[in-house]
Amino acid sequence: MIDIIPAIIPTSAAHLLETAQMLRFAPRVQIDIVDGVFASPASWPYNQGDIDMTAAATVCEQFEVQVDIMALNPVAAITAWAAAGAKEVVVHLETVATLDEVIGVCATHNIRLWLSGYDTVPVTEYIKHQADIYGVQLMGIHTIGRQGQPLSDRVLDTITQLRAAAPTLPILIDGSVNEDTIEALHRAGASAFVVGSAISKAADPRQAYQSLCQKVN
Repeated sequence: MIDIIPAIIPTSAAHLLETAQMLRFAPRVQIDIVDGVFASPASWPYNQGDIDMTAAATVCEQFEVQVDIMALNPVAAITAWAAAGAKEVVVHLETVATLDEVIGVCATHNIRLWLSGYDTVPVTEYIKHQADIYGVQLMGIHTIGRQGQPLSDRVLDTITQLRAAAPTLPILIDGSVNEDTIEALHRAGASAFVVGSAISKAADPRQAYQSLCQKVN
């Protein structure tokens, strides 16, 4: 079964809860958190300095939650979201000097670690870490943290190279996944998809989700 994972970029705790309610047809969601430094614009909780994770815990009770951490201190974010009940995190290579502490905190909290990076990151950077990660999230867009961008011209080749080098490694695609791109991404070797505006901005989000599921399953 190929997973379609709707994405939420929350602007506030209330927006997170409202969007989660709209996406209740999906078993998994990805919550994108953006610190406004590594990427911008800042999302909740960074945009409000909010340390109350009640809304996050509520969503984690309703879904299997993956958190895409676009922030320069991923360890602190992993700890907070693990306490809220998240099951997976995505950490970007550019946000850490070494993965040792990230790997350690994920192991402590029994959280699955996905590794990501800019669309220019060579496949070798992911392969050397494959023993310590659950999977790789390849970016389908050039500028992270924003929805609605065109598909990166590099991503299909990167998927093909990564799948050839690591035949069983889960490959998640985030960015510019929609009706026009998903089948080619799947044929190249992707095994799961994060979908933002193609679901959240659709006239019927449930129907958009189901249509994407049918294209790859």
